[in-house]
Amino acid sequence: MEGHIGEFTSPKAHFMTPAKAKIAPQVRRLNFILADASYRELQDLASESHRSMTELVRYSLGLMRLLMDAQRNKHRLMVVDENGKAVKEIVMPI
Repeated sequence: MEGHIGEFTSPKAHFMTPAKAKIAPQVRRLNFILADASYRELQDLASESHRSMTELVRYSLGLMRLLMDAQRNKHRLMVVDENGKAVKEIVMPI
């Protein structure tokens, strides 16, 4: 795809559980509070994607990194249709 910035890889490649990794990565537990609507959205996305809520948070971190790197380099992230026509731009104030 023209303008492709980089490939987004599965968080499993970066956050493997110690049982699956040859060398256990250091991990840290994080607890945070979400509004009920945000929690339900995360649950719905997890169910729809057949992923855990933790895995979705990891994906979100990767997407945020991709977005911030693109914006820092004066690139734009676009959602395109099957013909390559831009239908939406993804922006985030940084």
